[in-house]
Parts: sequence; C-alpha cells; structure tokens
Amino acid sequence: MPNLTCGEGGSTGAEILADINNNTDAIATMTGFHYVTSVDNLNLPETYTDVAILAVTALPAGVYILNITSTFQLDITNKSVFAQFALNGATPEEFSHEPKDNTDREAFSYSFPYNHTTNSDFDLRLAFRKEDANGTLNVLFANLWLERKV
Repeated sequence: MPNLTCGEGGSTGAEILADINNNTDAIATMTGFHYVTSVDNLNLPETYTDVAILAVTALPAGVYILNITSTFQLDITNKSVFAQFALNGATPEEFSHEPKDNTDREAFSYSFPYNHTTNSDFDLRLAFRKEDANGTLNVLFANLWLERKV
C-alpha cells in the first residue's frame, strides 16, 4: 500500500497540491477506478468534436465496467444530435437522438463490460455533433469512468 501524505511542516501550497495529486493517482492504482468529467462544451459544430477523453497509462489487465453519461441540449426541433464513443482507437459506436422540444435537456447513460487483456494504455473518447449548421448544440455535462471488477 502506498504511503499517502499531505505536506509536512512548512510545506508550500504547491507541494501540498502535488501530494494530493500523487495520493489521487495512488488510490486510482489501488482501486482500479478512473474517471474524467467535462462541463459546458458549448455551440458544437456539425462535425464530431471530442467532449471527454479518458486516457489511462499502463492500465492493468482485467475486466472493467465502463460508463458514459451526458446531458445535452439542442435549441431546434426536427434535427438530430449525434454522439459516438471510441475505445482504444477502434471504429466508433454511433447513436442519434432527436429532441422533442427546443428547451429539452436530454440525458443518457451507457454502461458495458470490457475485457482489457494486456497491461497497456487505455483510451475512451466521447464526441458529439449536430445534424447540420442549424441550431445550437450544448453538451452541458459528460462523464467517463471505468472500474475494475476482476
């Protein structure tokens, strides 16, 4: 188990912040839990734009649960919002949704098991686009996380 510290007598704020970051990394290594959160990705174009990227260096082999959550809003009706996620550079999985009203704040969550077969880098990306140039697409919240199960 790593030695978790938070400064010593006379430590500067920068040293304490470095200790906190090191502790966070140590806990993530012990528990196999990693996450990234992104907020207020505003006025996205009609081409895919990454809104959240979860990258883990040297992720240990194992079975993980991956989760993607997000909220978004498109201020126009009869047009779709498209989202895609890509795992380790593979072909993205795409889905679309057409909001019913221009004031609707839509939410989604998607979870799935993932077998990471080697100790290697891991990358999960979430991207959004709108159907065409009309309307304003805002991705208000995006969260990617993984947790080791086995």
